[in-house]
Amino acid sequence: VYLVIISMCLDIIGLTNTIMSRISGYFYISWMVLLPLAVNYIRKADKKLFIYSCLAISFFLQFLVIMIYRPQWNGVVPYTWYF
Repeated sequence: VYLVIISMCLDIIGLTNTIMSRISGYFYISWMVLLPLAVNYIRKADKKLFIYSCLAISFFLQFLVIMIYRPQWNGVVPYTWYF
């Protein structure tokens, strides 16, 4: 749980600081391990569907925030002339 909270905080800080976004990449491993384990403990199908839809919406919103606030997030800047 603490790794997920740290990862989310670093993601928010990483919107303005590229080093923090790179550091938060190391914590994505915890997301890949903890999310399926957490959903696996839920017994009711309707709650699982709710959790899956909340996760899908949150990852889509994260994608939108990255595309809006950091359009050149991959670090490749197109070459421009000085004119």
